[in-house]
Amino acid sequence: MAQHDGRPGLSEKPTSHWVTGEVVADPHPIPALGPGAYALRAGLYGAEGERLVAADGDAVVVAIVTVR
Repeated sequence: MAQHDGRPGLSEKPTSHWVTGEVVADPHPIPALGPGAYALRAGLYGAEGERLVAADGDAVVVAIVTVR
């Protein structure tokens, strides 16, 4: 398992500057993982740094990624 937290757009694009429909590139490096299926989850933080609540806790599953 791996995790990486960071501000949007490599800290260059805070959400206060987003416009409707804009796509913001936000790469997050993760270490090499062994073979298997992994859930890619995403979560958000509020303006005060608190983790925001999602339907299933504090993150949502974006995709299942298979490493061979």
